[in-house]
Amino acid sequence: MIGNLRLKQVRDQDARIVLIRRGESVSDVFPDWTKRAFNENGDYVPFDLNMPSTIRKRERIDDFLLDPPLTNIGAHFSRQLGLSMIHEVPTVIYTSPQLANIQTGRKLLEGIPVGVGWNIEPGLAGYYPAGADCPKFDVKLKKDTVLKVPYINSVLGKETLEEFHRRIAHVVSKLDFPLGESTIIVAEACVIDAIVQTFIRNGEGLTQKQRASLETRIPCLSMMHFDVKDNGKWRMSAASLPGLLSECAQMMSIPDVNFIVRPIFDY
Repeated sequence: MIGNLRLKQVRDQDARIVLIRRGESVSDVFPDWTKRAFNENGDYVPFDLNMPSTIRKRERIDDFLLDPPLTNIGAHFSRQLGLSMIHEVPTVIYTSPQLANIQTGRKLLEGIPVGVGWNIEPGLAGYYPAGADCPKFDVKLKKDTVLKVPYINSVLGKETLEEFHRRIAHVVSKLDFPLGESTIIVAEACVIDAIVQTFIRNGEGLTQKQRASLETRIPCLSMMHFDVKDNGKWRMSAASLPGLLSECAQMMSIPDVNFIVRPIFDY
């Protein structure tokens, strides 16, 4: 069953920010799925019920591996998570331009019982090591953003880790977090860690070994809740949210908050 978000007692001068890792993607479950999911004519043919029935056209099949869609389960539970927000309705949702993040945001909106603003922010795109293959985003945006799509396309795969962290810090510092309201950011695990590193850990980064376990420490659709004072100071909320709750232990999506917020030891 899906647990409702717990009510929080937050003073009016505090903004509330919830960081959510995007839902489960097809690549999370089927790492080499494109080898089986397209016939000799290049037509998409799903081979598992957890795969979306249709996907949008792309120039190259390999682009789907770089920027995969949600699984059916990922889409379903993203919507269920939105339905659970009846007691803590956000004012706005920000998502990265990556497809699974956009789809997660869209499904959250389907479940949330009232109208909520939604902004796709290109600057929240994840980290791609220098020289790595990376997607090219073509999302059409109707609102102003901190960074533009052409700029993000030009820097992905060329940034150092430090440059990536500075990009995320710059973007988040420019986002609007209304006082007394809740804002959701949907992003990749590496983006969530970069946000916490800047605004909670005072710039203290993870070791290489710690980064290797990041995606298991921040499961899909896991949530971390922060309060931000009017002076811009972030603090971990005592009402941190466990996200999806289920009778089945395998469906738990609880982040390892102590690991993310206080990386003191080499795990």
